[in-house]
Order: sequence, then structure tokens, then C-alpha cells
Amino acid sequence: MIQFLERQIEAGAEAVQLFESWAGILPEPFFRRWCVQPVASIIKALRLTHPDVPIIAFPRGAGLLYDGYTEATQTDCIGLDSTVPLGWASEAIQRSLGRCIQGNLDPQMLVVGGDRMTAEVERILRQASQGPFVFNLGHGILKTTPPAHVAALAKQVKAWRS
Repeated sequence: MIQFLERQIEAGAEAVQLFESWAGILPEPFFRRWCVQPVASIIKALRLTHPDVPIIAFPRGAGLLYDGYTEATQTDCIGLDSTVPLGWASEAIQRSLGRCIQGNLDPQMLVVGGDRMTAEVERILRQASQGPFVFNLGHGILKTTPPAHVAALAKQVKAWRS
């Protein structure tokens, strides 16, 4: 994984992201062993060769285990799935640690589109804009998502100003 990410950076990636898509199914001791420790090791190694490249870690579904993950892994930015309370993340990660958060629009909102999606995107942008933030979904785009909704989302985010 370290070599793969190094090659991505050498090929021009300005940031890299580590996905732990199944992190949320692990009990706490296994989460720490199989998610936190490997991610921390990968980040430590990447910092030796590419200290200025931002690293995002995404422990999807980690719930209460998000607490402490950012510090334990030393990630620059933490990806938030749609179940993470944004108020908590803003306080605990952005304000307290001064780190970036990424996410956490529910992918179903992108399927729904319209006023409901627009309002939820606005809420996330307003709440997360108080610190370092990358707008994103709480996980991937669903295959039932209308492309027009993706276009509307991109337009809204691009035009948004706090």
C-alpha cells in the first residue's frame, strides 16, 4: 500500500486517501489492530518520503471509534460517513485538533435530489465551513443516482460561499 500511494503521489496526486470501507463491522480491539495500527504505519511511512502531501483516512462506519482515530493515525483529514454527527466532528476534529474533515452527505440525498438535497448540502456547508473541510459524500454514489442530481450538487458546492 505504501508503494502504491507513493507511486500515485509521484504521478501527480496532490493528496491521497485510505479507505477502510468495512471498519464499522469490527469490534473495538480488532478496529484498533486492523484499522488504526496499519493506517498509522502507512501514514508514518508516507511522511518520510512525501511529508507535504495531505493524507485523508476514511474509517467508514466507525461510530464512536472515530473519537481518537485522527490523533492515533496522524491523518491530515478524516473522512466522515453519513452517520457521524457533523457538530461533533466540527468540534472534536476541526476545532480541537485543527484538522480537516471530509464528507458527510448521505448518498441517498443525491438520489432524492431537489429541495431536500439542496437543503442538506447547505446545512453541511454551513456547519463544516468553520474549519478545514472537503465537501464529499458519506460514501460512494449509488447506481440509482440521476446524473442531473450530481451536476446540481457540483454546481451548488462550487457556487457556495460562507
